[in-house]
Amino acid sequence: MIEVNLLPVKEEIKPRAAQKGLGFSIPKFIPRGFAAAVGVLALLYAYSLMQATSASRSLENNTRTLRELTESDQQAKAIEARLPTLRERAAVFQTRLEKRKLWSTLLQEITLCCPEKVQLTEISLGVARASLSVSQQAKELLIKGYYLAGEHLESNEMTFTTRLQNSKVFAAEYPRIVIASTDPQALRTDFAIRCSEQ
Repeated sequence: MIEVNLLPVKEEIKPRAAQKGLGFSIPKFIPRGFAAAVGVLALLYAYSLMQATSASRSLENNTRTLRELTESDQQAKAIEARLPTLRERAAVFQTRLEKRKLWSTLLQEITLCCPEKVQLTEISLGVARASLSVSQQAKELLIKGYYLAGEHLESNEMTFTTRLQNSKVFAAEYPRIVIASTDPQALRTDFAIRCSEQ
């Protein structure tokens, strides 16, 4: 059988040119799909890179926070270890604060207890002679004064001592109050009162 081509010559060349390639034509949706897949992969890579960077920064922040918390914890432990010593110091300070003498109050009390005719010459603080040990040295307050001759019959030093003993403020600090000396002279009588903590 003889094949006869009734088409014009130009129409006959087109199919031959189409047959020069792979022998088939590639549908248009395949390159578009491939480009879309590449775009999606690029977006996924960018998203993964962002997530990795974010995770890295978060890890650095968490590491820094952990380091700071560890340092704070160590400082807290150091302070906690020092707490007993600090509490002891606070207790000692509180005890000293409670036992401290308010000299303004004591001097005011001495002034209030002093009889009118008595003149004070000296108030001194020293260590009591009868202290038990060096670590527990009791303090002693020595009050010296005088009153004029002719007024000795009133026993001003005895009145002064009694008033000091009856003063709750003064006797709380110095419970032992005694007349240390009385020295009558021609024009006046000198005296000394010893006030001891023990």
